[in-house]
Amino acid sequence: MSAPKIPGKLMALGGVEYVLAPLNAAAVKLYRDQIKNVFVGGIPDIELIAKLAHASLARNYPDMSLANVEEIIDYENMFEVWESLLNLSGLVAQAGKMMRRVQEEMATAGLKT
Repeated sequence: MSAPKIPGKLMALGGVEYVLAPLNAAAVKLYRDQIKNVFVGGIPDIELIAKLAHASLARNYPDMSLANVEEIIDYENMFEVWESLLNLSGLVAQAGKMMRRVQEEMATAGLKT
């Protein structure tokens, strides 16, 4: 396995240390609706987390398949992987900004009526 080229978070998965890289635009675009559903009150399922982890890990480990990732993601580590990917990729910060904007627009609309 070659050394990671993209910085991220070192995480032990399946007994091996990997570097999770931030999700790229292609991955965010591909899974945007599923990610958005979680932000509006859903719960991420292990399948989505495995797909996102694969998109992340494939940036540093191009030979890693989705099947390989599904072998190292489990119910013990899935939420840690989920939170790490969202934070690394800036999605938590973006969701917070979007929420504040919506609240401001609602407050402004309420003042105008």
